[in-house]
This record gives sequence, structure tokens and C-alpha cells, in this order.
Amino acid sequence: MNAIKPLSKFFKAIRNDYRISSTHIGIYAALLYMSEDRGCCNPVEVFSSEIMETAKISAHRTYRKCLKEMTEYGYLKYVPSFKKNKASKIFFTLGYDERDEAQHSRNDPKIASFTLQKGEIAGKSGKEKQSNA
Repeated sequence: MNAIKPLSKFFKAIRNDYRISSTHIGIYAALLYMSEDRGCCNPVEVFSSEIMETAKISAHRTYRKCLKEMTEYGYLKYVPSFKKNKASKIFFTLGYDERDEAQHSRNDPKIASFTLQKGEIAGKSGKEKQSNA
């Protein structure tokens, strides 16, 4: 993945999107940097501390809020690991080859849609959560 293409598409997409702030832009740019630094991978597997340091964000709440919003707005797909020793996966959805994205989605069912409610665990339905409680 060439970092210029997704960055260019991101800026075109957010030009008239009033919901996007400089914090969102910083996180997106930091993610692109990390992806390129690791061989232009999509998804990029990163820890929040790495992105927060690069994007100059100090509050975990702000970081999580911005990632959640960019997922809702369709700029990223965020698949948290929920484990401190395992990096989360973040997919770029703009400027990304759709054939590759379809392949990733088939291989990882958690990627198809990410809309977790507070307390949910990725990949578990409501019935499974209740039976495990």
C-alpha cells in the first residue's frame, strides 16, 4: 500500500466532513506511518501506546473515542485484541484494494462488522455472553 494514496483519499473524504477533528487526522496519519514502517501492511497491528505517542495524544479515552468514530464513519475498521500483550488490528478502508479487503474479511469473521457494545467481546453473540456469565 502506498501511503500517499490512502492519505490523499482520506483528505478528500474529510474535506466536507465536519465530524473529523485534528485528533482524528493525527491518529490516521500515525496509523499510515506505522503501516508503512512495517512494510505497508493492511491491517496494521499496533498497540494503542504506539499510536498515541506518534499522534501526540495523551488520553486513552480520546484515542478510543476517535477510533470508534472513524470506524462508524467508514474510514477505518478497528478490531481490538482486548489483551495487553496482543496488538489490535486496524484496517484502512480508503485507498485500499477491495479484493484484498474481501480476502481479509473471509479469513477473519470479526472484521465483517465491528459494533461492540460496552462489555461485549468480539465474536460472541448475546446468547453466548449470557451463557458464559
